[in-house]
Amino acid sequence: MPDGAGSEAEVFAALRRLAIEDIASMEILLLDGLAAWIFSSDNPNAAYSEHHGGIVISVAFNAILNAPSWRPQREPLQSQEISLTRGQVLSGSLVGAGR
Repeated sequence: MPDGAGSEAEVFAALRRLAIEDIASMEILLLDGLAAWIFSSDNPNAAYSEHHGGIVISVAFNAILNAPSWRPQREPLQSQEISLTRGQVLSGSLVGAGR
């Protein structure tokens, strides 16, 4: 497990606790974390390796862990498609966490 992302047990517990209200926060935290790394000097811009995959996984796990405790000040209007997709993301995360 990459540094800073919590243990495997913590990530699975966070997945089991996710609620539909957390999905928008998770999306924003994930995109923000990925963008921060992509535009940083730590991104080699080529010759990606397993190490770089670990960074992406760490960003995703941190988004999952922090989503319930962070809310955006504003978010786009939620269309029917976005609502459906967020529900599917939540269902998939619960299945993945064994809930």
